[in-house]
Parts: sequence; structure tokens; C-alpha cells
Amino acid sequence: MKNYIRFVLVVLFALIAVNVSAQSAGDRLFAQGQKYQMKQTVKSQNLAIAKFRSAKAAYDSATKKAMCDNQIAICQNNIKTINSKSKVVRHKDKHKTTDNTQEKQPQEAEPEREPVKLSLSVSSLEFKAAGKKNDNHEVTVNCNYDDWTFTHPDWVQVVKNGNRLLLTASANETEEERSGNLTVTCHGTKAELMIYQKNKFSIKSIFGNKKNKK
Repeated sequence: MKNYIRFVLVVLFALIAVNVSAQSAGDRLFAQGQKYQMKQTVKSQNLAIAKFRSAKAAYDSATKKAMCDNQIAICQNNIKTINSKSKVVRHKDKHKTTDNTQEKQPQEAEPEREPVKLSLSVSSLEFKAAGKKNDNHEVTVNCNYDDWTFTHPDWVQVVKNGNRLLLTASANETEEERSGNLTVTCHGTKAELMIYQKNKFSIKSIFGNKKNKK
């Protein structure tokens, strides 16, 4: 009977080691994707998408796979924005005129609004299942306008301090990991942050309880 229990424990720890290795590989790929995502070019966004897809294949967690899908969608939106801005510039160049009369009598028009530049200091974060007050995360909102707003899941508490947001989470008492988005909006431009939280029955929690019992 002891040998059987020992065999089961060996198999269990081997499975845990394989899972941890897969998750760490996925985390490295995800971090590489985030670096490419910061550079606002079509080429860089496509490289980021490739990294996020590789990370998704490496992850076992459905929540982290969803996190990868979310980042891929953000990259695809970034590509659309970059392409649309390029079209506007080309359109303006086509309609430039050398008419001196028009230059001497310019039309009075309202100054164009500077394009919104919006980004977050991180693109994802994770809370522990307990959701204690000391388990908090700070996110910096980088925006050239001050009138931005934000929305978040109801199980996350957010406090705004200047251009920083302090996030805490309530305890996750369910058997499932949970996830949601913090969305910052400024004049139609959006930046999203993926938030997920472990369940209270995670492997670490189970082994922690066993050690306490001993």
C-alpha cells in the first residue's frame, strides 16, 4: 500500500513539473509578445501576434489562453489604427496645393485635435485566490489627455490617483479561475488590461493545506 501511495505521489509531482514547465515557457513567449506590442508598427504587431499564439499553444490554463486571445485582438486593432493613420497622411499629401492665392487667404478653421496617445504600463496581471489587501497591483495610464475614464469587473476594486490606478480584488471562493478586463477610454481610443485570479482550490493551495495539517 505504501509503495502504491509513493508511486501516485511521484506521478503527481511529475505532472506538476511538466505543467509548470509549460506555463513558464508560455510566460516567456507572452512577455516577448508584450515587448513587440509596445512598438506601434505593423511589422512589430504581427511579430507580437506570433508570440501570443505560441504562448497560447504552450499554456494549459484556459484563462491564460483567453489572455493571449485578448492580446492578439489588441494587436489586430493596433494594425487597423496604424493603417488608417497612414491612409489619412497619404490623402492629405495628394490634396496639397501650390496656389499662392489660397496661401495668402487661408480659411479660418478650428485647430485639429491632437491624436489620442493612450497606453497602459502593463497588459495583464494576476491576483491570488485570497484577494488580500496586500495583494494589489498598480497600473500607470499614459495618455496625452486627462479626461480618460475606465471600467472594470465588479470583483475588482480600483482607486484612481492622478494617472495611476490601484487595483485590489475580492476573494475568489469559487472552484474556477476568473478573468475580466480593465478598459481605459479616451475620446474613442481604448486600452485594455487583462485581469485574472486563481481559484481557492489551486494546486499550491492544496499542498499548502497539507503542510499545515502536518
